[in-house]
Amino acid sequence: MIKQHKQFILTVLLATIALSLVYTNLYPRVLLNKGGCPYESGSCGSAPVEGDIAGIAGAPSSSINTTIVDGAGYFLISQSAALLFLNKIEMSEVAGLNYNDLRESLYRAIENMELAKGSYTDLTAIAAVTPYKIATIKRLITFDYEGYQTLNGLNGDTFKKVEQYLGKGDVTGLFGEMLADTETILDMLYTLKETVDKDRFPQNQSLWKLAQAYSEFHMAGQYAAQVFYEVTDSDN
Repeated sequence: MIKQHKQFILTVLLATIALSLVYTNLYPRVLLNKGGCPYESGSCGSAPVEGDIAGIAGAPSSSINTTIVDGAGYFLISQSAALLFLNKIEMSEVAGLNYNDLRESLYRAIENMELAKGSYTDLTAIAAVTPYKIATIKRLITFDYEGYQTLNGLNGDTFKKVEQYLGKGDVTGLFGEMLADTETILDMLYTLKETVDKDRFPQNQSLWKLAQAYSEFHMAGQYAAQVFYEVTDSDN
């Protein structure tokens, strides 16, 4: 058991280092920013222009961008809480484990991931009824994904996931994939909750999968934002 705990500590440490490298490579905006640019009407920025209110007809793209910001904010709070949850488990090797403290971080991660899921549900629904900007979609389809991935040293598997949708001009499909990913992460969190609520130590494998799921979601959202920035500068 002690050996397994030490192996887990090393794994969490490496995962934390990997995540910190992701953070140092972020664009000015983090997840799916400018995702509203491929859609007609509204502002191409990350916030609504003066007079635009999310949900009002005539400003769908602005509503998309606002919902993206909301979803990203909730996701990042959830990710932060999940990392604190992992940190408390790691430190339990030397400081002992307080299950009440552990539950506090886990519940916060769940609460904000539920809010993120709600935002991505709204995002997908708005995007589904909003026409695309044909010129922007054409630039997404003809974008040099392989060259960009190589030039910037991006994770190949995660970038392929983004390319799978944006390379076909299916921005709404990417939003739907991100929504499905929030549901996957929530399933993991609720499974951990069942264990922790019984004051039982979680299995290492479930913790590794959770850390990986958060990391992959974060990278996919960031990579999509980077592509949107590359192809939509002229849309501002």
